[in-house]
Amino acid sequence: MAKTKTEELIISRYKSNSYEPIVRDYADVSPWPVSLAVGTQTHAYWISAGQLVRREVMSDGTQGSRTVVASDAAPSSPVVAARTTGHVEQDVVLYLGGKVSAQGERSARLFVQGHGTRAISDEAGGATSIALVHLGATRFAILTLDGRLSMSPMHAISLEFDEEGKPELGEDRVVHVAGPAERRSALTGIMVGRGPVALLPLSRTSLEFGLLTLRIGYEDETPRWVDYPNGLDPAPVVAATICGKPMVAFVRPKDASVGSSQVLEVGELSASAELRDHKVIATSKVIPHVSLWGDAASGWIVYVTEQGLRGRRWECL
Repeated sequence: MAKTKTEELIISRYKSNSYEPIVRDYADVSPWPVSLAVGTQTHAYWISAGQLVRREVMSDGTQGSRTVVASDAAPSSPVVAARTTGHVEQDVVLYLGGKVSAQGERSARLFVQGHGTRAISDEAGGATSIALVHLGATRFAILTLDGRLSMSPMHAISLEFDEEGKPELGEDRVVHVAGPAERRSALTGIMVGRGPVALLPLSRTSLEFGLLTLRIGYEDETPRWVDYPNGLDPAPVVAATICGKPMVAFVRPKDASVGSSQVLEVGELSASAELRDHKVIATSKVIPHVSLWGDAASGWIVYVTEQGLRGRRWECL
């Protein structure tokens, strides 16, 4: 799913073992993503002119009316959504606030269906990238990155829901201090074993770039890296649990030459957050968008090249 620059949702439905083709001029597609909270109801969330908006998406692809759920979002900014399971089912949405501090920073904010919006922390400071990791039932990990030109702190905060469905935020902890980060450095995360793993493509040193993988919740955890032959901005990376395994898809330069083509790779995260057995599944001049999802039976990876939308399915063994 994506949206146009005029905020029309673009939906490709799955029929006869394939996805319907999307006939759209690439220039008409918004670079800012739509995030889905999937459950007995499925809601699409995105940012529109400083507002967090929602639209219900039915199983047949039809759409409900557009609803504004918060009016304090940063224009043209990311949003991530999920849905609780278990004794309570409600949407959980993380986004960047519109208010700018005296230091020129925006903070991350949380919307919970039925409970309104709130700041995630008084200590987290600024946030340039956000991630929401579902740890099962009504437990989540909130991850934020404060991307700076010098040192970029990564924060982690737990989110749980009590028996009445009230959200409770845990302590704000700095779990890693990265090097310089671009404004478009995109943080993501996934559940591995019993806890979350953060993934972030950024500069490793002044001359090196790569994909950082870090287990959250372990003292003095050693970061692991997948080296890139050159820097890349934006550098798409997505993660999903497919066939019971934590899988990661990422784009990196094919080689160190200026204007190198890009490769899309998919690999599995080990229990120690090492990305292993990653294989190239596509090569193109540019791969700006990647999506990955699946279940216990099969998985899908969908990506965009200059030739349009491409997809690949694999069955679980």
